[in-house]
Amino acid sequence: MRAGTAAGTAAGLLSAERVLPQLRAIYVVSAGFGGRVGGGLPDILEPALTPRHRDALHSVAAGVAAGATMVAGWRERLLNAATEADARAAAAPEGSWERLSEQVKSILWAALAGLLVGLAAGYLSHLALDAFTASSIPFIIAGF
Repeated sequence: MRAGTAAGTAAGLLSAERVLPQLRAIYVVSAGFGGRVGGGLPDILEPALTPRHRDALHSVAAGVAAGATMVAGWRERLLNAATEADARAAAAPEGSWERLSEQVKSILWAALAGLLVGLAAGYLSHLALDAFTASSIPFIIAGF
C-alpha cells in the first residue's frame, strides 16, 4: 500500500498540468489515496488464499486494463466537468448557494479524476512489485 500511495501521488503530480491551479492539491492528494486503495486492490479482488493465488486479476492483461482507464477519456471528462463547474461558480453571484454548489462540484470532480489516476497507478505498482517475486505474474491467466 505504501508503494501504491507513492505511485498514485507521483501519477497525480505528473498528470496535474491540465488541472486548474486551485484544484491541483485536491487532485494530487486524491491520487495518493487512490494509489493506496489501488495498491491493495489486486489482493482484495484475488485474495492470497494459496501461495500461487495470482490469476487473471494479477496479470499483465489486468495491468494493461488498469492503465487504460487513465487514458480512456474518463480523466479528461472528469477534469472537463471540474472546469465547467468552476466557470459556473465564477459566473454565479458572490456568496450565493449556486456559487458554493458549483465550487463543491468542481472540487469533487477534480478529486474523482485524481482518485481514478491513483487507482490505476496503485494497481500497476502492485503488479510491478509482484512481477519481481519468485511467483511472478501471469500474462493473462495462470498457465499462460
